[in-house]
Amino acid sequence: MAVKCVIFDNDDTLYYAPGIGKEAVGYMVEFAASALNISVEDAALERVKIKRKYGVDSTPFAFNQKYGIDFDEMINFAYSQIELKKYGISKNDSLIKTLSALKVPKFILTNNTAEFASLILSELGVANLFKRIFGCREVDFKLKPAPEAYLRVLNFANVNASEAVMVDDRVDFLLGAAQLRMRTILFSRDMSFHPLCGVDFVIRDLKELPKLLSELK
Repeated sequence: MAVKCVIFDNDDTLYYAPGIGKEAVGYMVEFAASALNISVEDAALERVKIKRKYGVDSTPFAFNQKYGIDFDEMINFAYSQIELKKYGISKNDSLIKTLSALKVPKFILTNNTAEFASLILSELGVANLFKRIFGCREVDFKLKPAPEAYLRVLNFANVNASEAVMVDDRVDFLLGAAQLRMRTILFSRDMSFHPLCGVDFVIRDLKELPKLLSELK
């Protein structure tokens, strides 16, 4: 069946910036400490407890649920502190060319916030190439690999799972997509994966995508 849409992960797939997520969380913890009038160390410990309590890997969600800390104020504070250029995140002409060559609707599905993804994609110069970004709030915190995450995108795109391709750097997230009968492409820079990991295809460079997708039936 012909490919009618491609769904991309963002972090470590469309860009690679080790440490940026940890820095963002650090600022969120700092914001929570100030809001709760506790030490940063205590806020960090509380983060672990309440994330476990609510079963969601989202720091702003957990603090909002437990203490009513404003989600947007927390993420805006954190993201405003991060210097993207420090991580080498800037306009990527090669990525622009690759994504532009894919003549089907493209979407982002990230377990991070859509706001953070938008920030990154804008800096890369590719934000306008995606129909929509689905972050943790857009999927009601039913994060990958939960089937609800993928279904939210598929329903919006109005395509069947078998007509969609998921591109991600994590096997577990791709297996979640595969359970719905989506086709899966693992992006592995160092090609370190188990040969029987269960994905359909493996690439080490996103520039391989246009040719690969053109051959899918």
